[in-house]
Amino acid sequence: MIRVFSAGIVLLLLPLFQTASAQQSKVRRAIADSIVHELRLQSRFERFALSETFPDQEVRATVLATRDLAATYLREESFEPAVSELYAANFSTDELRELLQFYRTPAGKHLTQIKELLDRRIGLILEKELAPHVDELPAIRRKYGGTP
Repeated sequence: MIRVFSAGIVLLLLPLFQTASAQQSKVRRAIADSIVHELRLQSRFERFALSETFPDQEVRATVLATRDLAATYLREESFEPAVSELYAANFSTDELRELLQFYRTPAGKHLTQIKELLDRRIGLILEKELAPHVDELPAIRRKYGGTP
């Protein structure tokens, strides 16, 4: 009897929890939209800073080609909502608020301005560190079920 009564209460209250969850999801998405706006991801991606010297013509050509593709095909109406949804799905409401607050600080703004540069330089460091071991890659891929 008590179980039936408890189950009945849960069933009656379930829509309230679902509504709260949906509301929380909307709040997370709105904050995520603000973060994407602060980051200005698309416009930054389209304006790759190409003043940096690339160690090899293939890397430079790939960066330029990617920039051209982004400028041609990356559209705000599809790209930004997808990125917002990614943020909303992977961060709590409080975490999103903290991220937004950070990106609005001088340090956060500076980070957004130099992120691509940092990413490229980190990539070059990784390339330098791993290049001597690239011949080991096929064996490692097989270890995880991949093909060489």
